[in-house]
Amino acid sequence: MLKYIPSGADETTPSRSEYFSWINNTNEGATEAMTLANLNFFAFLRETFSMQLDIYAFDAGAIDGKGFYGRTDSPRFRKQFPHGLALPAGIAAETGTRLGVWGGPDGFGTTDEEAQSRIDQMVELCRKFHFALFKFDSVCGTLRPEKEKYFIRMMQECRRYSPDLILLNHRLELQEGLPYATTFLWEGAESYIDVHCANPVTAPHHRAGALMRGVTPGLKRLVEDHGVCLSSCMDGWEDDLVLHAFNRSLILAPEIYGNPWLLRDDELPKLARYFNLHRKFREILISGMELPASQYGPHAISRGNAGQRLITLRNLDWKPCRYRLSADESIGLAPLEDLEIRLFHPYEFRFSPIRYGESIEIPVEPFRVVLIYVGSTLQDEPQITGIPYRVRKHNSEKIELELLLEPGSRQKLAIENAGKFAEIRLDGVSVEATVQHPAMLVGSPKTFLNMERCLRLPPFQIQPAVPVGLQRAGYEAAVFSADNNALEVRSLKRAGATRYPAVQAARDAFFNQPDFRGRGLWDRFLFDGDSATGFWPSHRFHRTPLSDACLRIDLGKSVFLGTLQLDCGDRRGLEPLLAEEAATLWISEDFHRWEKVEFITAPQMAIAVNRQTRYLKIPDCPGFLRSLSGTSPAGEALDTSAWRVSNLFSVHKQIHKLWTQEIDLGEFRDDSYLAVALNGTHGIEGAYVIFDCDGVLFGCPDRAPSFPANPWEFPPVECDSNYTYYFPLSQCRGYRKMQILVLGCDTEHLEFEPAAYLCCPPDSGFERRQLTLKWN
Repeated sequence: MLKYIPSGADETTPSRSEYFSWINNTNEGATEAMTLANLNFFAFLRETFSMQLDIYAFDAGAIDGKGFYGRTDSPRFRKQFPHGLALPAGIAAETGTRLGVWGGPDGFGTTDEEAQSRIDQMVELCRKFHFALFKFDSVCGTLRPEKEKYFIRMMQECRRYSPDLILLNHRLELQEGLPYATTFLWEGAESYIDVHCANPVTAPHHRAGALMRGVTPGLKRLVEDHGVCLSSCMDGWEDDLVLHAFNRSLILAPEIYGNPWLLRDDELPKLARYFNLHRKFREILISGMELPASQYGPHAISRGNAGQRLITLRNLDWKPCRYRLSADESIGLAPLEDLEIRLFHPYEFRFSPIRYGESIEIPVEPFRVVLIYVGSTLQDEPQITGIPYRVRKHNSEKIELELLLEPGSRQKLAIENAGKFAEIRLDGVSVEATVQHPAMLVGSPKTFLNMERCLRLPPFQIQPAVPVGLQRAGYEAAVFSADNNALEVRSLKRAGATRYPAVQAARDAFFNQPDFRGRGLWDRFLFDGDSATGFWPSHRFHRTPLSDACLRIDLGKSVFLGTLQLDCGDRRGLEPLLAEEAATLWISEDFHRWEKVEFITAPQMAIAVNRQTRYLKIPDCPGFLRSLSGTSPAGEALDTSAWRVSNLFSVHKQIHKLWTQEIDLGEFRDDSYLAVALNGTHGIEGAYVIFDCDGVLFGCPDRAPSFPANPWEFPPVECDSNYTYYFPLSQCRGYRKMQILVLGCDTEHLEFEPAAYLCCPPDSGFERRQLTLKWN
């Protein structure tokens, strides 16, 4: 039986894993259909990869909302949840998950009867549905001092039925009710990447800012760090999650939110593995110690007990580094005769044995994290030596591993506990590995370019003048390669197609919800045949420069365009253009030569082009564009599946300073990319990067902090310094030479220093083979 603790937990309480739905929904709230799709996704992860989720929490708008308190018997709630909470609570319980909810600390009305009604409603969530978490947020409202007695009574009654109920305190002064809160929001910070958490320095991915977060004062665990956002800017999420779950290891860990179904299929086993490892060690992760920065780098933590330690190290620099790890009392480890050292992240590897008191060198790649286990032998883990690997599945029936082989080599793989397995299969073929002869040779015929993870390229040269032809082509190449879609749309593009129905269903539920479709966030809504949707510059938050926004259309390839058809709905949708006035459409095939096409404005327009073209721009972007299409000269509809549209970039940028660098492309890996770091102050949207490959101009599809976006929740942060542009080299395969061009466009901020790096992900370049171990 759980002991009663007024706050629901103490510093020795093991962590519980949580997902909460913020950014899957915003303040309009979750719906039953979306919730069931999401719960089915987590059930799929449990069934397929043995991942257990402890808490599924509704965020804002499910019951309470922004600035108001709601009721579960209201028409609004019944519309969102036609079957009430019984259906999602029952489905969650089938997989061992309990529900939680966002709300406010008050709602007690003005009379004792109204106060009791609020208390009864919240208590019912615990009595009837065994809720595990409340998150009370000042966005809903504050607690009136005269209502503190009701708040205290409510929490006491709730914990009669859910003694372990966690109460998250988001920016509230609870006064006498404070002892009943479990946590506070650390640093008052949220973690939506590039919105509330962005890189303050240049880096090879978007999550350097998240990796730079330190540790809580005194390693306090009754704190919330807002979890790991899996919705935007996904690269580097694994490092972010490892620090959250194993470095800080707070009461809610692992804690994720947003849209984890926007991970790639190959990343889902990784997500499950981190959850499973944390669950495996959560009883000992409650105790931690800081390690000296002089030996282990910033914010290094060792957690565990005398016989088992989990250590997290990080590298916050562009250069790789090495830390010497001592297997002794300095990391909290007692003397052991049977000592094992494992790497759990960024991939898994069992190091050669060392004795207690000895040390081992641990490499850490630029802006990455490692998770190391030091302690007694883990008998329930694969006893594999010689080859790094990833665990795809680990259950009572079998272990499925992905071996990561050095390309073009034959490596010895030893399975030291081979006697525990009834069958061993390599790429589906049964192989022999006995207790007497546990080793086998595993080879790979492929060869890859051997390269560092972040190789700095030669320095840039400042050019004495900007070529006339580049003044127009340069900026256009830069922005035509980018987009202004919502950050979640960019994550979907990164994720690619999924082969899992549960993943597809969760994605469909998110992108097809009325509020997402109705906010004009995705250029594909211009081509969906639905006049109620469209793509327009966001009018929320007053941060979009509508007076300078330009409509750009990339047809995907050069075509002979007869007419361009735009539907703005009505005259208001046409604004800032006015009906029956002359306007200009600019067209080009290559960014260098532009032609002018004049037309007369109207809410519905068919602009006669009748020329070969690819790139189009209208300097004044219509305020509410509903649909876009084109026809051939014969009047046949053109295929718009490859058309791309942007609407937030300026009409033009003058280039005032130019840096260049020449490189030979040669051979590179498919997932290699260039990271061009602009170190220093360059102004907001004041510098861009393009590439000239044998005369063909390319821009970057990605940048940290992110390009302007029409926001689902809140706009990307506006920064005036330290942009990093990312260019996938796969886009220029077949070209021999490349010139990198950095364009300085802000006359007051031209003293920044560009640097280019050839990069690839931490587990890139390996040949992958599948090893299956079936238990006896």
